[in-house]
Amino acid sequence: MHLRSLWNWRSVYLGRLIEPLAYLAFMVVGLNASVAQVSYHGHALGYGEYVVPGILALLGVRAGTAAVSDVSNDRKWGVYAFARLADISPGGYFVSLVLAALPLAYMQALSIVLLALLLLPGVGVSVLAVSALLALPLFLTCWIGVGALMGALIHSYSQRDLILSLVNLPIILTAPIFFSIDSAPIFLQVMAMLNPLTYQANLLRDLTLHIPWQFNGVVALALALMFAALSVTALARSEWLTAER
Repeated sequence: MHLRSLWNWRSVYLGRLIEPLAYLAFMVVGLNASVAQVSYHGHALGYGEYVVPGILALLGVRAGTAAVSDVSNDRKWGVYAFARLADISPGGYFVSLVLAALPLAYMQALSIVLLALLLLPGVGVSVLAVSALLALPLFLTCWIGVGALMGALIHSYSQRDLILSLVNLPIILTAPIFFSIDSAPIFLQVMAMLNPLTYQANLLRDLTLHIPWQFNGVVALALALMFAALSVTALARSEWLTAER
């Protein structure tokens, strides 16, 4: 049913496919022409070379936002109840969310890499593509865990929308996606260190630049396992069916 939703809600997913391409084609290409270099761990990178891995990591956050609605609607319309009655465990339900989100994420990643190849010379797209292929399941597990946790715990559309508004933009804007953390103010550096997206974007940069990636990799893995475990626990304890309106 989660895979079928890709077709049933195809206009929504088409919008999600186009969004990161718009970031890349308009904002990143424009800034790439005016920002000479960005510093990353002693490496001087072109702006596009620095930002593209961050946009790929951002795909996980978007999948997590969608998971909030998926879990809420599944509990409202009885999909989650049918799954549990069919002896699908909360862990199995969570895995289905991740697996169903992967095709769109890979299509988005492929489109981003191809567009970067056309518009941003100097970006190591081949290494970046392989890195994204391996890392995206980890990123999606983390953020779908966050989204499923919210969908399981919050029972009001108004509360959910408020929390998404308060959380979504700060997550995106405090991670070093479009700016270098090396030159950011101290308060922004502290917020970036608390943001899972920071370690995910930096993991892709490390892999692309062939520099030690173990620290960011371990942190990204630990966060994915933690949020997956929290969401599965919340789903196991939540009501199968809600009367949310």
